Amino acid sequence: MALKQTVNTIFEKCKEHLCNKPIPEGFFPSQIVARLMLEAEHSKVTTVNGILVPNQYTFAVTEDEYRTISDIAAPLQARVLVCLAEELEKLRYRTQGTLSFQFVVRDEAEESVVPEISLPVQDDEPQLLNNEADDCDSTRVFDKVSTMQTKASEKQAVICVVEGADTGKRFVFADNRVNIGRRENNDLVLTDGSVSRLHAYIIKEAGNHILHDARSLNGTYLNEVQIIKQVLHAGDTIKVGNTVIEYELM
Repeated sequence: MALKQTVNTIFEKCKEHLCNKPIPEGFFPSQIVARLMLEAEHSKVTTVNGILVPNQYTFAVTEDEYRTISDIAAPLQARVLVCLAEELEKLRYRTQGTLSFQFVVRDEAEESVVPEISLPVQDDEPQLLNNEADDCDSTRVFDKVSTMQTKASEKQAVICVVEGADTGKRFVFADNRVNIGRRENNDLVLTDGSVSRLHAYIIKEAGNHILHDARSLNGTYLNEVQIIKQVLHAGDTIKVGNTVIEYELM
């Protein structure tokens, strides 16, 4: 989607409706956007058409935290959306579908569970908060939520063919590079004629298994999206030619 168009549209709606109410410490849009950008970076997929990131974002708060921003929730959400769209546009990241953001309430005992219940949003037109007019230009880290970090722990994984001529074939690995294709010396040898001799490979980077397309003729797909390289997560499905492979952690 055209993120720049999203920014312009929302900004035009916001700029004529200012709100003089102060924003509580820790809830400046730039602080929230810094956290959301970490999620975008963590979830991005490198495709043949550019870098794809999620289009729906939420920010979990406790009931007490929400009470402190309840009267400015709608304009604050609108401002965060503008800043988020600007940051994604700067990096030329693309999304599938309309970009959205909202606050959600989580249980006080939960630290990382994304809540399913969305907070009510006012129906009136979104407002721009005047004490945040220049906030997007000075990104600050939101100190209430810990930075997302990839655990560089030892991960033993298995890839198993679940669809195609080689259904049932599997390969267990940890830190070693895994080559996938028709070539006989590959780690996962496939007989599918639509698969390249070296079609794709998996390597370990910063504690994660990364799937790479090896410039294959028919492309490599992760969860039905054509990729160049992407972090693997448990339950992901990899499609090479007419073969579907499932990735799982052990």
